[in-house]
Formats: sequence, structure tokens, C-alpha cells
Amino acid sequence: NTVCRKRSSLGSSNSVTFIVVVPLIAMLAIIVVIVYWTKSKPSKTAVTSRSPREMVKICMGDSKEVKEEWQNAHNSMIDDSSQLQPFLEQNYAERESLRKLVPLNGEESLKKTFDFFEEMDVHYLNRFFRFIGLSDNSIKSAESLFSEDRIYELLKIWMEKEGLKADFNSLIEALIYLDQRLSAENIIAKAISNGYFKYEDE
Repeated sequence: NTVCRKRSSLGSSNSVTFIVVVPLIAMLAIIVVIVYWTKSKPSKTAVTSRSPREMVKICMGDSKEVKEEWQNAHNSMIDDSSQLQPFLEQNYAERESLRKLVPLNGEESLKKTFDFFEEMDVHYLNRFFRFIGLSDNSIKSAESLFSEDRIYELLKIWMEKEGLKADFNSLIEALIYLDQRLSAENIIAKAISNGYFKYEDE
């Protein structure tokens, strides 16, 4: 009996220890997790304690910084335009320096050069005719014709529309403006070699 009592009292003390220790460890673990979670989570009070003005600054950036960024962008635009300016001036000077051609037989000379404009790139035809002042309706009206006939007919319409202001030099300038310099030079060469035009300064 004495032995049995000792063993039973030892078993009961172990079970009491287990019942007390395990929940204690579990509580400590929960407390550690809660502390860690609250520290790692951003504080709401830190955000809400800011004034509306500060919040705007955070969202939009400081007005001084915004102004500086705008100024930098504006300056870069000015720099770009200043770099573009010499090119525009050169292009204008190039157009101004074109030698003027004069007809040797009035309107007849101009009309005879119309066939030479077949030299143009077909992809530029509509742009060319719009550039010299023809309406879209006029351009569409000649769409059914072959390319050579179409160019001739549209140049005739242009000539009638311009009247006395119709000028071979205007057509050449339009080609050069549309980056068709090679075509322009070939047309000029043909007009001179066929005796329809000559340079004014010759």
C-alpha cells in the first residue's frame, strides 16, 4: 500500500505540472505573436495624426519640388526648340536660295512641263496636289485615270484655278517641301533641256 500511494501521488503531481505548464507556454507564444504583429503593422495613428495639408504634400509632392520639375521640363522644351531652330532656318534659307526659273514661251511652257511630273513618287501625289491648293473633290474626280493622265489633268485644273499666278517655281517648291528634291531636279533639268524654261539669272 505504501508503494502504491507513492506511485499514485507521483503520477498526479506530473499530470498537474503538465496541465499548468502547457497552457502557460501557449499563452507566452500567443503574447509574442501579438507583440510582433502589432510592431510590424504600420501605425494608423501615425497616418491619421497628419494634417490634411501634410497628407496633400505626401500625395502630390511638395509644391516647390513640383514647380522645379515643371521648370526643368519647360527648360528642356526650350532647349529642344532652340536645337530645332537652326534646322528650320536652314530649310527656309534653302528654299529662299532656289534659283528662279522663267518660261521661254509663257503659259505654253508651263503646260508642256506637266508631262515631266510623272517623275513624282506616286505615294506623294495626293499630298502634292493638296499642297498646291486642289480640293479633295478635284483629286477624287481624277482617280479613275491612269497615273500620267491624272497628273496632267490635275495640273491643268491647278493652272486654271491659279490663273496668272500659276508658276512653275511653286510646283518645284512644293516638291522640295515634300522631300522630293530628286524629282524636282529631274523635272527642272528636263524643262531646261527641252527649252521651256531657263534660270532667271542666266
